[in-house]
Amino acid sequence: MLTDLKYALRQLRRHPGFAAFAILALALGIGANTSIFTAIDRVYLRTLPVANPRELVMLTNPTAYGMGTGSRQGPRDLLTYDEFRFLQDHSPSLSGLAGVGGVLYRIEAQIALPGAPAVSASPSVRLVSGNYFSVLGVRAELGRLLGAADDRNRNVPAVAVVSYRYWQGTLHADPQVLGRQIKMNGALYEIVGVTPPGFTGEAVGASPDLWVPFSLEPRLLPGRDLLAVETDHLVKTFWIQAIGRLHPGLSLRQASAQLDLAFHQYLAPQAETIPASSRRAFLGNRLVLSPGDRGGSTVGFAAKPLLLLALLVALLLLIACGNLAILLLARASGRRREIALRLALGARPSRILRQFLTESLLLSLAGGLAGLILARWCDAALGRWALPDVPLRSDPKVLCFCAGVSVAVGLLFGALPALRLLRLSPNALLAQAGGDRSSRRWVADRLLVIGQVTFSLFLLVAAGFLLRSFQKLARADPGFDQDHLVILWTQGAASGYRTAEARDALNRSLQAQISALPGVRGVTYSRNGLFYHHHSWDEIAIDTLSPGSPDKGAGFDLVGPNYFSTLGIPIVAGREITPQDEASGQPVCVINQTLAREYFGGEDPIGHRIIDAFPPAHGASFVVVGVAADFKLNSLRDQPERCFFIPIQRPLYPAESGYFEVRTRADPAGVLASIQETVKRAAPNLKMSSPATMNEILDQALSLDRMLIILSGCFGAVAVVLAAAGIYGTMACAVTQRTREIGVRVALGAQRSDVLQLVLAEVGKLAAAGMLLGLPAIYAARSLFSDVLFDVSPLDPFAIGLALGGMALVALAAGFLPAFRAARLDPVDALRAE
Repeated sequence: MLTDLKYALRQLRRHPGFAAFAILALALGIGANTSIFTAIDRVYLRTLPVANPRELVMLTNPTAYGMGTGSRQGPRDLLTYDEFRFLQDHSPSLSGLAGVGGVLYRIEAQIALPGAPAVSASPSVRLVSGNYFSVLGVRAELGRLLGAADDRNRNVPAVAVVSYRYWQGTLHADPQVLGRQIKMNGALYEIVGVTPPGFTGEAVGASPDLWVPFSLEPRLLPGRDLLAVETDHLVKTFWIQAIGRLHPGLSLRQASAQLDLAFHQYLAPQAETIPASSRRAFLGNRLVLSPGDRGGSTVGFAAKPLLLLALLVALLLLIACGNLAILLLARASGRRREIALRLALGARPSRILRQFLTESLLLSLAGGLAGLILARWCDAALGRWALPDVPLRSDPKVLCFCAGVSVAVGLLFGALPALRLLRLSPNALLAQAGGDRSSRRWVADRLLVIGQVTFSLFLLVAAGFLLRSFQKLARADPGFDQDHLVILWTQGAASGYRTAEARDALNRSLQAQISALPGVRGVTYSRNGLFYHHHSWDEIAIDTLSPGSPDKGAGFDLVGPNYFSTLGIPIVAGREITPQDEASGQPVCVINQTLAREYFGGEDPIGHRIIDAFPPAHGASFVVVGVAADFKLNSLRDQPERCFFIPIQRPLYPAESGYFEVRTRADPAGVLASIQETVKRAAPNLKMSSPATMNEILDQALSLDRMLIILSGCFGAVAVVLAAAGIYGTMACAVTQRTREIGVRVALGAQRSDVLQLVLAEVGKLAAAGMLLGLPAIYAARSLFSDVLFDVSPLDPFAIGLALGGMALVALAAGFLPAFRAARLDPVDALRAE
């Protein structure tokens, strides 16, 4: 084996260009596949690093994280605190039930470290039930984890558990970390334990730095008590994910039936206290259990893009493998005399086969090693643009995947040329020393080239689709003036402004002070903001329609005066909400064009009333004073939905946090610091985000699409280069093998243009066959494209036509050099060569 390895290294040193190209091609294919496999494994395949993960079940929707207020029906996304506590005590099918807060809070904190000044940080904090770690089966790396005693009542000592990553990074792996204190929102929390390495919580895409028990929620988030008993059964706060552990031997279906029954036993007494018109929907709530071995996920938005990328990188690897096969077959054809002499001198076929496999494995393993390095760069790109909160790093499973692909490629494409040569006798090999005229070899080479063209065309079309989609998405009109607009998030309720009156006074004061800053043209505020994925929806009625009419709901937002003029949203009828509406306290609203069209048709909506039909006892109504043009709320991909906007001083639900929208006269970058300083000076204790320009927010919203276009474009370019190399190599070998034939044609009077046309016609046939096979593949994958494209058909003729033209030009360019060499052959030299 050592002799074979030395000989293989000598062969590769003799042909450095061949070796470098083959290794690079494999590195690109293997590296891209390894990176995408890492992401898919981390997001979809990997089970939680806990004890017996297959016993875990999710009682709520594994992808529904966040918080909601109002009412629900159908399968439950989240639970209220009371519902969770009831199910903890009435779940005989579970050996334990843990709760997880749906919101991952980013909270300013001060941490005292030994021998150093206090560290200011903003850890991400997750509220969990006291039995969270015990239900999951997680053991502490240091100290202890949370227990039932830490969640017994509101007066328990304030404790926290930190993640291993946070301990290693921010806390500098302090061995004396136990007992240290972290100050958050005015309260001190004692660190009692550190989680084990690799444990980042139960949800992919959300990695907490600290875990705090539910009982400490009022201290962690002052101003809103999520533990309080809710008396209005139609206006609840849903904020808890529930994950449990099944008793051994109990099926998921049996447990689901038992838990759903217990849940309805909880709901039944509440249903008797609500109006009959809402009772059926209320009792329609149910629990649907799902496997919890992979936990929850907050990255469902990346599902289709990841699958598309997986398909693209798989095709890239196939193209690289096809290229390697063509190169190895061409090299084997040039070594016929060597193989014939070795066989004639008594070498065994198995010895020849081993030599070929050694050379091929050496190439593929070198390509795999280079691919691992490339995969780290791809992981960084995926982490930055698509999965920022998912730790993408190589582990034994990923290394095994990379090694397995490398070895498989080496064995397969090392064995093929050797087996082809070993089927022939030494005499036959010597007879073909001047060129392999085997029709089988020619057919195999053509099939490989056709396959490369087919897959390359698919990658080119994908890149074209995504490029067209990204261009349209980047030019999409959000419906408001995004330039010179600054957004600032504030959390009034958690900063001591606990009443609606206090928050209203704060908003008016900040609005006045920010408006006075040089360079500021206008200021307003809203509850949900723009492009922060906050959304409110309620059942409504129109004074001309009866409450409860089917499909009569609408999104809504609570906004300050001059909201529409500040954002640059046109008012197409009537007027907007003004400061006079605040002063008079009139119940007015502005609706968007979609709501006006769907509810009023051609009738003028001005003067009609929007009635809050849920809960029915609320009955708040608002006079329509204006119709605003449609605009995007949370995504450039959004289709307009019916919405109405009411003054923030007359909320349907409390506006405990909100957003300031600031319109500047020039480049907003110059006033960001002034805005932040003004807010801090006016309200020193107010929790807020750093001001961000709307252009920055929209640019971040395009990050996933940008990643897709960059990666698909790179894959397409690499595929085209590999396909061109395959065409060139195949046609160069074909010209060499047909030297005598070409010499005879020229001797009989064929012109150089005839020879050039002969070779290019063969190239054209191969390219045409590959492109004809690629078109059905594009059609078959149209549904996968349609989920990630914006305003572009998955059969867009422009992108397909451009890819076809580009592929044809590349193929002809790759075949031109061999054709040119064939046309310049001297017939005398060609015939003498035989």
